[in-house]
Amino acid sequence: MTIDKSKWPDGPWQNEPDELEWIDEATELVCRIKRNSLGALIGYVSLPSSHPWFGKDYQKIGAGGHRGLTYSRLEAADDGAQIYWVGFHCAHYNDFYPWKAFPDESDVYRTIDYVKAECARLAAQAHKALEDA
Repeated sequence: MTIDKSKWPDGPWQNEPDELEWIDEATELVCRIKRNSLGALIGYVSLPSSHPWFGKDYQKIGAGGHRGLTYSRLEAADDGAQIYWVGFHCAHYNDFYPWKAFPDESDVYRTIDYVKAECARLAAQAHKALEDA
């Protein structure tokens, strides 16, 4: 997926990927980043069916990335396995993104490196919850 950024203002998003997926080395959980149509990045961590958070609504999981969880969804993998994704977005108050209608000078753009680190932090929380279960 590539988003047309030609009408967006200049910024770090111009040279960042719009989508990224990797295996977190510390936890071996799959992490994913996607950019939404507003230009804000969204971070996700996948959970196996054996995970205690599997199938729980994100609002009932006491963990999170940037400013808490805002997403949970069941998805079928290519091999037919069920994967549960939990995630967070970077389009909150005081987050800057290219299509923000009324930006404030105190707003901060959350870069791909920032979101990747937040995904790793969420993966570490998920890994600990699995170990504690």
